[in-house]
Amino acid sequence: MRFLYPVLILGILTIVILTMVSSSSTGDPKGTATKFLEAVQRGDYKATADLFGGNTCRCPKKGGWVSYLVYASAQEPNLAFLMGRPFTVGSSKETAIKHPDKAHVSILPWQQPEDVIVDLDISFEEARYAPLFLPLKTAYGIAITQDEFTKFTQNPDIECWKGFTLRLRPGIAPGAIERPESSKGIEYKPTENEHDVNRAGSLSIEDKQKLLVVQSNGKEVPIASIKKVGKSEATDDKTKSDVEKSSAEASDDSFIYANVEDAIRESLGDEVAAYLHPRDPGPIKLADGTAMSEVDVEKQLPRLKSAKLRLHIVRREQLREWTVYHIGLLEPVLALSDGSSFPLKSYKSPSGDDVPNPEDSAPIAK
Repeated sequence: MRFLYPVLILGILTIVILTMVSSSSTGDPKGTATKFLEAVQRGDYKATADLFGGNTCRCPKKGGWVSYLVYASAQEPNLAFLMGRPFTVGSSKETAIKHPDKAHVSILPWQQPEDVIVDLDISFEEARYAPLFLPLKTAYGIAITQDEFTKFTQNPDIECWKGFTLRLRPGIAPGAIERPESSKGIEYKPTENEHDVNRAGSLSIEDKQKLLVVQSNGKEVPIASIKKVGKSEATDDKTKSDVEKSSAEASDDSFIYANVEDAIRESLGDEVAAYLHPRDPGPIKLADGTAMSEVDVEKQLPRLKSAKLRLHIVRREQLREWTVYHIGLLEPVLALSDGSSFPLKSYKSPSGDDVPNPEDSAPIAK
């Protein structure tokens, strides 16, 4: 009987080793990145969302991972401008991220979490597709003057980082950013086991308040410092608007928390609240009061020429699949209407973006 225990242990170790070898041969960070981009190019929201995952969820509790794929979420960064669109993937670089605090998570080597950054160069051809880059106000449905528009087209670098990926559009016709039906009803965390994941890592309303910063009187004000609209301020009987708001907050399209939006509007006014939801482009007002034609606007707008797409890819242990934990867009270069290239030198990552910087880690040996 005592000989059965070593045999049993050897059998278990053999199964584990074979599983690890099989996992290593069928999946790797670059392979996951390739599958992810292929799903994005197909416009397959379900397949793209399924490839997200991680030790903790970076996605909002409302909407889930698909929030990174649709304009309606107002999530920045966002890949809505890439979904179902042609683009070219160039060179890539894979870099392991070392986490000293995770070095002794488990005594079993195959249970160590792994983090890898995959940087991919992406580019666009205007003849096929090159996303338009809109002025900030225009992207939120606010009208601007022809002079404001001209200044932007000549120097789109000014405050380019504000809502950057939400300002990249496939076109300016009404409805271009409407949420596709195929992006709705996707399970919140399809690849994760609720009991295995630290759900406290999901972005809660408090997280949003800490990360979101708005402009007030020329200063950046964190949402967390804004007066909250609590239940005590409401009447006992719900009004029609209250009922509609509750219904909207429970719907699949409700990504912006109603009480956060109310707090912003209450404290900072409608002008600041207007920047919570990307909208159909606002008009460009000419001197005679008419609006510039869509054709003329598109001719003058800059387009995204190239950028670096950074994917933070992780797995909790070697027996699990690699998943995309977070995304980032770096080093964007625009093409102006005259055909010249225009690197956006003042571009910076969104507030609260914690994609690791791999500069201190050595590239994976090949």
